[in-house]
Amino acid sequence: MTIKKSLIIGATVAAIFTAPAALAFKEYPAGEPVTMNEMEIAAVYLQPIDMEPRGMGLAGSEIRYPSGGRYSCG
Repeated sequence: MTIKKSLIIGATVAAIFTAPAALAFKEYPAGEPVTMNEMEIAAVYLQPIDMEPRGMGLAGSEIRYPSGGRYSCG
């Protein structure tokens, strides 16, 4: 009986800590889903977010992507 109770408590605590993180991100579809071997594969992307402490580099709102298609260094 105590193992069952501790499992329920552990699952509740895990749900409390992971729920806000899951709700903070919104997925945006990238292209159409593809079905292969009876499995649907879909690509998504997430909007950049600012994290604290920011440290080195650019904030998520300052990132600019090139419009030429492929990324290039330099």
